Amino acid sequence: ILGTERYGRFGPIEPQEKPESSLESSSEPLTIALFPGSFKPPHKGHVLAAEALAADADIIYIFVSAPQLSGRALKNGKTIDADQAIHCWNVMIDKSPLKNKARILVGPEGVASPMMTAINFIQHQPSPDNLYAAPKNATVILGVGQKDDDAKRYGGKILQKSKEQRPDLTVVTKAVGPFEHSKEYLDLLDKHPSILGTLNKGKGRVSPSDVSDEERLEGRVADKQLFHASDMRDFIDLAMEDPIGIEFLKDFVPNPEDVLAILGILGVNPADKVENS
Repeated sequence: ILGTERYGRFGPIEPQEKPESSLESSSEPLTIALFPGSFKPPHKGHVLAAEALAADADIIYIFVSAPQLSGRALKNGKTIDADQAIHCWNVMIDKSPLKNKARILVGPEGVASPMMTAINFIQHQPSPDNLYAAPKNATVILGVGQKDDDAKRYGGKILQKSKEQRPDLTVVTKAVGPFEHSKEYLDLLDKHPSILGTLNKGKGRVSPSDVSDEERLEGRVADKQLFHASDMRDFIDLAMEDPIGIEFLKDFVPNPEDVLAILGILGVNPADKVENS
């Protein structure tokens, strides 16, 4: 994947170089955080979650899904695959404390689900040759979001089997987030209601102030202020037609200059002006 002057990058965008580290082979017990997900693409909310998890860990493994059939599609027909997701992660953490703690990986061959990779990590026996099994006597932090569905991903049966298979491990869960968009982003959305209405498969997004107590009891969710990878994909699509897409995308990355680098990785050429329909 080539950078260009327009993207502020030159030559191939290579995977992040990892310094030689003795962490994985250390004789001292490690604290390892796990953060599995699709990350098609990763966004600022993911980075903030990973930073919160890594704060209590020596190292964080970010497991990226590698679908066997296809990745997440953009409107131009291209899909976001695991390699591109990893490149995007590396751009986003380049100026983050995560840079020296994160190992961003797809699962082992034959395991497409990042959740299964994480579960195997706390259940399989340790081996110097197996990066996907926790080292002996490690403490493993399983990262979950604050939403109930996220917390249920590691059910009681999974944790019980881990205790049986790997009694040497200390396994804990840590809830992080939710992380919210900036006021500037939300104000920009309010100025463009037609764009807001295209998000969430045309259902739009809702502010907390727009949801009554009765609606909350009925399950309506206020989600406009939260980060969604699907919204980021929608704005990537929009950026191909209208420069306003770039302005929205700036809130999905840690640094505004990251936007053009991400688009370059995904093979997207942003519009210089609004395209005529």
